[in-house]
Amino acid sequence: MATDRNSKGQFEKGRAKSGGKQKGYESPIKKEFRELCADFTRDAWDDFMAAWYKCEPKDKVSTFIKMLEFNCPKLQTVTLEDKREIANALTEKLKQMSEEEG
Repeated sequence: MATDRNSKGQFEKGRAKSGGKQKGYESPIKKEFRELCADFTRDAWDDFMAAWYKCEPKDKVSTFIKMLEFNCPKLQTVTLEDKREIANALTEKLKQMSEEEG
């Protein structure tokens, strides 16, 4: 077994990546598709704007929100719980005082 693997045959943490697809690589098909989409968007922009001006305000808002999804990531709520045991002199003194009273 290779020296950079553990007993289960897995690579050790922190091992440098070797081989495989490099970070940032884009396949030629995906690259061409992106270019085609960009060309279509540029060519159809005048038609889009003409249709935009004919839309009702509620449809404009709906369309605008859908377009934003492609440019702005959706935010998600995050809940953090502090499970640390912080023991300092003040905390210990307060605990002791509350136990004496109760």
